[in-house]
Amino acid sequence: AILGQSAGGHLASLAALLPYKENNDNSSPLVQCCVSLYGMYDFRDSYSHWPYSMEKFLTPLIMSKTYKEDPSIYKMVSPSYHIDNLIINNNDNNNNDNNGGNKNKNNDKNNKHASSSSSSSSSSLSSIPFLVVHGTLDELIPVEEAREFVSKYRNIVKDNNIHYAEFKGAHHGFDGLYT
Repeated sequence: AILGQSAGGHLASLAALLPYKENNDNSSPLVQCCVSLYGMYDFRDSYSHWPYSMEKFLTPLIMSKTYKEDPSIYKMVSPSYHIDNLIINNNDNNNNDNNGGNKNKNNDKNNKHASSSSSSSSSSLSSIPFLVVHGTLDELIPVEEAREFVSKYRNIVKDNNIHYAEFKGAHHGFDGLYT
């Protein structure tokens, strides 16, 4: 199990969504359960929730380049981006024909992450229990960030086990500071 708060919640979510790779094979994930408290899920600000420029905040402190200079680094560190990757990797690894094409592009079953028994890693990834917790008055990471992450996970990952708890009136770090 892994638990994190704020940046730790971001890292815990990222660790839970990335498959453990050994000898270039997807293996069972190292993380068996994830709890993220007021974490950040999208460094790309895809939904424009940030009241200030996240890029101006991140670039001098964390990122080596702006989003325009290298969007791949912002994607790589965004847990919400890796939700899409779970589906892409599952389809790439399990639904290719001998000519490198997708043998069932329009078959809805192939878009269901971990609903088939075709891959042990995809089964493991979707069954990881997730708990996302956020306060409605978080000034540092807008609550919409958590809402969008959970919604995207629920919509894309079939047979998911994600739960969301939203605390009305709670600020960032509410479990350590009285708000």
